[in-house]
Amino acid sequence: GIPGRGEYIRLMFEDAGVAFEEMNKTENMVQIFFNDHFLNGHPVSAPPCLVHGDVILCQTPAIMRYLGKQFGMCPKSVALEAKADEILLNVLDFVSEGRLAFHPVKNTMSYKDQMEEAKVTIAEFVKTRMPRYLNILANYLKANHDGQGFFVGTEISYADIGAFHALRAAQSQFAGDF
Repeated sequence: GIPGRGEYIRLMFEDAGVAFEEMNKTENMVQIFFNDHFLNGHPVSAPPCLVHGDVILCQTPAIMRYLGKQFGMCPKSVALEAKADEILLNVLDFVSEGRLAFHPVKNTMSYKDQMEEAKVTIAEFVKTRMPRYLNILANYLKANHDGQGFFVGTEISYADIGAFHALRAAQSQFAGDF
């Protein structure tokens, strides 16, 4: 299947050429996320979770912004950083809506248990929502140097990494409609 929210984080580490250790499949992390809800005294909500020295962060956009600053993938001005956040949040909305199309009955229920109902919502997403999000992303890209480079500024940012993963996932999930 398509990697989840942790894939955005993995892509940032890989693009930066920085080694990392994934802890998401260890029994300890499962216990922390689903039972304890604390890691070293810090509340944790859901994967992914970044542990970097004393810094513990959950939530994909917070982690991406933090890593963007660490890896030089964060716009240099406050205004451009806010624009990168805006783009990333639109990307995550796109992915969230796409995921919900596969889970119309209950978002925690397996897709296999709601495939019939999902046929209608997937078709509606492909017809109405996916084109809207693709147009939004195209417009963001075009607004920055007429689409000749990156979403924000002149260097790769966490917004570019987010858009790349979301578009790759959409292409895989909706191959015939993309």
